[in-house]
Amino acid sequence: MDRKRMAIIYAYKNLLLAVMNSINDDWSKVSRELDLTHPQHHLLWILNFRPGSTMTQLAEYSLWTVANVKQVVDNLIKKGIAVKYTDPRDARARRVYLTDTGAEMLDKARELGVSYRVLEIFDQQEEKDMSRELENLFSLVEMLQGPEYVDFIRTNTEKLLGKN
Repeated sequence: MDRKRMAIIYAYKNLLLAVMNSINDDWSKVSRELDLTHPQHHLLWILNFRPGSTMTQLAEYSLWTVANVKQVVDNLIKKGIAVKYTDPRDARARRVYLTDTGAEMLDKARELGVSYRVLEIFDQQEEKDMSRELENLFSLVEMLQGPEYVDFIRTNTEKLLGKN
């Protein structure tokens, strides 16, 4: 790999890692307030947007393995946050839903989630600049993960914005 391409990869990796570390730190603070692990908190949001997802779908949405998803789902079930039902059309598939307790936790997560440091920085930027940066990131992720994953994120983002 030539020096220029290596420098670009180095910069992207470290800059994105720094942003993700900041977001993950803030996400983990909210998770602790909810008495959830980081992965449990993540699946809480996914199940909000995709109730009735199968383990395979949850693995695709979370970018985890099915085995990891199963473990997190089992812990959510033990906490009374989620339930799992056998799909009546396919006895092999298990569909996962949030319980009322899970929905209440999600409401609390929304209240607690206003203190992300990255959002404070975004608030200081022009909306068009932020939209352009977000679109660039969507394009990059679509090339890396595929259009289905980006559609999943776009749809959920629009729901959060009240557009769907």
